[in-house]
Amino acid sequence: MNKNQTLDEFLLNENTTVFSISHGRTMRKGPIIRGIAGFVVGIFLLYLGTTMAIEEFHFGVLMVFLFGIILFLAGSFICFAKSGVDIDVRNKNIREYLLFFKKWGTWNSIEKYPYICVIKLHLNITYGTYVGIQSWQSPVSGRTEENEDYEVCLLNKTHYKRISIAVTKDYQSAKTQAEKLAERIGVTLT
Repeated sequence: MNKNQTLDEFLLNENTTVFSISHGRTMRKGPIIRGIAGFVVGIFLLYLGTTMAIEEFHFGVLMVFLFGIILFLAGSFICFAKSGVDIDVRNKNIREYLLFFKKWGTWNSIEKYPYICVIKLHLNITYGTYVGIQSWQSPVSGRTEENEDYEVCLLNKTHYKRISIAVTKDYQSAKTQAEKLAERIGVTLT
């Protein structure tokens, strides 16, 4: 299995039978900053609990130590967990995975996802500050970013469940990838 190929690399190499596409981190920047804070505070509490336990051990020390472990593990997960998709062309299997020290996910038959399509993702992000009693009515200053991405995804028979394969900025690139992948894994392009 090749590690974290792009969809284009997989489609160009006809000999690859199993490939992995990483979607990257599971969290956005805001939660990752909180995760880093939890990670650092967790390490501090572990250190504090350990030094307190050397002097005198009691229930409060145990609680500091346990709280430190919880913050450390939660912060580690938020900071370092990644997600992605593995596709096994030879055995006609697919799995969505979560990577946190090891890949977690179950293999499913590609036959459960007989369709592939390109979906337009439209994302608006507004940055701004609000002032005054009627702050809900109008932002004083700010800007809005509009992002249009195109997602290549597999769909189940009812089109209710989807598995994201790749996201691109260009529709033609997404359409070409979907067509090639549909031919390669034997699904219908919709």
